[in-house]
Amino acid sequence: CSAVAADDAFVLLTAHTTGIDGEDLRAALEDAFRPMVAIDVRSLRLEAASGARMDLGWAARFDGATR
Repeated sequence: CSAVAADDAFVLLTAHTTGIDGEDLRAALEDAFRPMVAIDVRSLRLEAASGARMDLGWAARFDGATR
């Protein structure tokens, strides 16, 4: 992706499996798209009105327009 992405590309990388966390996604984006600005990493989850939560994975993103 990094070879064909424009300099101002918006990139969103997600993972929905155990064994891959937000820092793994951050590292993958840093390796592929250096140099860059801050990478936003967030956990993905559903939360019910009862307070029950279901973890769904992780997301990492950056906006090349702010480089």
